[in-house]
Amino acid sequence: MQSGDTAAQRLEVLISTMLKFRQDQIKRFGITVQAAKETSSSGNELEIMRRIFKNLKSDDANAKDLQELMMKRMQTIHEIVLQLIVEGQKNGEFASDPPPKLALMIFQSIQGLTTLALDKPEEYEQHYPYTEIIMRMLYSRNM
Repeated sequence: MQSGDTAAQRLEVLISTMLKFRQDQIKRFGITVQAAKETSSSGNELEIMRRIFKNLKSDDANAKDLQELMMKRMQTIHEIVLQLIVEGQKNGEFASDPPPKLALMIFQSIQGLTTLALDKPEEYEQHYPYTEIIMRMLYSRNM
């Protein structure tokens, strides 16, 4: 990203990066999920991932540090997304809906895609990438 890029261009790069990061995380956790799936009665990959992350909430100091780091990182990304949306709205790039609402739509789309990647990886891969579609939700009708 360069300083001359528009808010839409910078947000598109950020969303692409977030989707790629999630995809890489899922692939890294794949071995753990497959091992847990073999011992799980339900075999539900999303539930297994939730259990893995829930275990991070234990009293272990390292787990608390990791959880805090993840929360700070997510808060920073959320603030950047909001700033880019506000900037894009000022420039007429994005719809005039409340910025927190638009940011929520972005994050929920990414969360839903993460669920799809866990539950139906073939379907997720078949339609990847998703950034362009997420960005279309944001654009003003005048563009």
